[in-house]
Amino acid sequence: RRLKVALAALASEPAPASTPAAPATATSSSSFEPVAARAPTSKPLSELWPFFCEQQTVSGAWEGQTASQARATFRLFIDVCGDNATAAYTRRDASCFRQQVERLPALYGKSPRYRGKSVAEIIALYAADTGTTRGKPLTPKTIKRHFSALSTFWEAAEAGGEVGDNIFKGFRFGAAKKATEQRQMWEREDLARLFATPIWTGCLSEQRRKTAGSLILRDEKFWLPLIAVFSGLRQEEICQLHIADVQQKEGIWFFDINQKGVCKLKNRSATRRVPVHVELIRLGLLDEVAARRRAGELRLFPQLEGGGADGRLGHAYTKAFTRYRQDVGLYQSALNFHSFRHSATTFMHEAGVYATVVDHVTGHVTVGETARYTKRSSLQQMKEAIDSISIDVDLSALHRSPG
Repeated sequence: RRLKVALAALASEPAPASTPAAPATATSSSSFEPVAARAPTSKPLSELWPFFCEQQTVSGAWEGQTASQARATFRLFIDVCGDNATAAYTRRDASCFRQQVERLPALYGKSPRYRGKSVAEIIALYAADTGTTRGKPLTPKTIKRHFSALSTFWEAAEAGGEVGDNIFKGFRFGAAKKATEQRQMWEREDLARLFATPIWTGCLSEQRRKTAGSLILRDEKFWLPLIAVFSGLRQEEICQLHIADVQQKEGIWFFDINQKGVCKLKNRSATRRVPVHVELIRLGLLDEVAARRRAGELRLFPQLEGGGADGRLGHAYTKAFTRYRQDVGLYQSALNFHSFRHSATTFMHEAGVYATVVDHVTGHVTVGETARYTKRSSLQQMKEAIDSISIDVDLSALHRSPG
């Protein structure tokens, strides 16, 4: 409500005397003809959207990365359609915006070749690329994200009387990826190859983890994939684990996934207790927890530092894991860290675990009437579900004696 009032207040102020920027001219290959500059009837978009992004962040509706992406979206829209009074934009502008961004290269914001250039100039350069030098265009998923940010703003502006209607409603987008390009799971043979690489069989040094040697370092690079495939936990859920989050009840060790302190979870269902797989115990995870506790550490992986727009602890690790898979010849674009979660879910399903229990373990919302009445699973049920995960990889060389 405060946002609506603020938008209305901004709209009531006198418009600036300067003439708004004209829309960017499309390249000759485009069928779009730029709309002439309009007489403003309210504040220019450039003066309204920064306030909107700030309010979305303060209210918690957007995280840092989402807000950062939205700012890029608004700049892109103004580049294509000009900086006009918000109420003066029409559905034709929205259609023009879609036509133009569909012709942008996926890496237009990262490649030095396009730095400092307008959308029209980038499209012209990209159209001139041929052969192997021509990268992929923006994906439908990215274009849909741009429309989502703009539509969210227009909804608030419409509710505040700033615009007549939401010009971004009703647009349809194809599937983000083909079925064959969707994220894969780590099959058992993939896991066998991964855990046969130097991080788990012995590396040369901390800096040369991809080179075979005799050193096994049980740090986050060692533990994160193991915990992920034997628990189904999300990457950030593992990275932000505190020593106090590894608990025991009824003789069962478990991870207490919560939002205490600075910890962040994806949704309400993500708050849960996930038992520690028997194989993780054999590998010495509880010994690592005890060692960290004796050292006075608060987090299980204290060496991880926040990075990216949202300060995620797994930010740097994501890049490191990608580089490592490339170095050892195991890289596949659709096979990444989140794929461990797919593996854990699939292995539990194959073992005959009830879908509702699987959802309680992984923090998913179960659909259907049964889920409406099944409020929780017992710790023992979830322990049996977790221990049913079998990857068929011999890790006994890494086992540690109790204590």
